[in-house]
Formats: sequence, structure tokens, C-alpha cells
Amino acid sequence: MGNCVAVREPDSDEEETGEGEARMAGVLARREVFPDGILYASRESHYSVFKAARMYRMGCIKVNTLTSGEIDCADFRTKLLQNKDKPAIINVNIGTTVKGAVDDLDLVIRTLEETGFGRDRFYIHSMAPKVSFKKPIGSVSVSGHKFVGCPMPCGVQITRLEHSNTLSRNVEYLASRDATIMGSRDGHAPIFLWYTLNRKGYRGFQKEVQKCLRNAHYLKDSLHAAGIGAMLNELSSTVVFERPHDEEFIRKWQAGSWRAKGI
Repeated sequence: MGNCVAVREPDSDEEETGEGEARMAGVLARREVFPDGILYASRESHYSVFKAARMYRMGCIKVNTLTSGEIDCADFRTKLLQNKDKPAIINVNIGTTVKGAVDDLDLVIRTLEETGFGRDRFYIHSMAPKVSFKKPIGSVSVSGHKFVGCPMPCGVQITRLEHSNTLSRNVEYLASRDATIMGSRDGHAPIFLWYTLNRKGYRGFQKEVQKCLRNAHYLKDSLHAAGIGAMLNELSSTVVFERPHDEEFIRKWQAGSWRAKGI
């Protein structure tokens, strides 16, 4: 997994855990690096990010988004300048829950630097592996039971070793070092992850991604042809279309809907 985000074994620590726990571990790692830091996350970030902030009693600021669902860096800049005395902890989405929007990591970094936040005053956590540790990010979390297809909920958290060490502790009777929140972990999940990653390989996943993108574009075009409004973000397989008026249709097909945004 680390090969996908350009890290080498001595530079990072990789933990298999639950997906929600992976997000919480990412937030906790950020809080440990900057105890007085403020967490910035776009309004369309996964709800578990804000839940983790409440659990850890962290200051949390929701940043507005563009129509696409991507973080609005103009609003981000404004809110950074209002809190220049506090370190910045940023959640970067690589595919939001509803719209599949991808935050512009380079623009986020540039906004931080232009507002006076040096690399010793910010921590970036990315949710999904379309990033590189060659850039100044601290950690990445990715689901193992969604696109990868593991039969049980699981996820992977990859953290720079310097940050992971602030969380991990030696457990004498386990004869190992623990860096997780729950301590106990499902031993079957990493086996399924290993099996799936090795069976499909990089090329296999690449082909599946390309097929999903083709299907998504076909669905969007078909909806437009039928006179139904629809949108599809670049690099996303999530097609967003008008909320059907028939509630029975929504229940039957378990269509994820978002009434608050008119979707």
C-alpha cells in the first residue's frame, strides 16, 4: 500500500484497522503533533472527521466548498488568517462522500504558505491514496472494504514514522508496539487485504478503475439524454443526479440522497 503513496518502509508506519478508526487515528495523530491546533475540514468531509474532533475536544472549523464539492481555498484563506496564532490541521479529501470531489492538495499547501504557515505549523491528513509523501503531508487513510472489496469493514492508516511514534507504546506482554486506538484488531482483515492486492495487482485495479469511470460517464450521459440533471466530477465514479420525487423508488434502490443540498 505504501508504494502507492511514494513512501519507503523506514519513513512510515502502516497500520491495518477499521476505516472509521483510521480516520480517528489520523485526527488523533494531528492533535498529538499540534495539541493547540485547529482542525480545518470542508463541509462535505465525511461525518466521522467532525465526530473525531468532538471526541478529542479539538477546535474545528468547517470550510465552505465549491459547487463541485471541492474545498473553497478562498474561504480557507480567510479562516486561516483569522486564526494565525494557532497551528493548522487540515483534512484533505480525495473523493468526498456524496460528490466524489477531489480537494486540490497543491492549492491547499500554497494557501497555507501564502498565509504565513510554515511546514512546522501545519499537518495535512489525506483521506484516500491519490497523494504522495514527497509532498508535506503527515498521514493518509484509505478504506479496505469499498473499492478493494474486503468482506468486513477495514481500512489502512499510513503515517510518517515521526508522528506515529508519538502515539505508539510498547506493550510488554504482547512483545510488540501498539499504535492503534482500539488495541485489538481483526486478524482476518489484513489477510483479505493482502490476498486481494496480490491477486489483482496494480494493473488489475487500474483496469477496474477505468471500467468504473467509463460506466459513470455512460450513466451521466444517459441521464442527460433523458432530460435529468446530473454531474460527475473528474476522476470520480460517483454520479450525482436530481433527487427522485418517488420516496418508494429511493427506498427500493437504497439511493443515497442529500435533501439539505437539493440532491
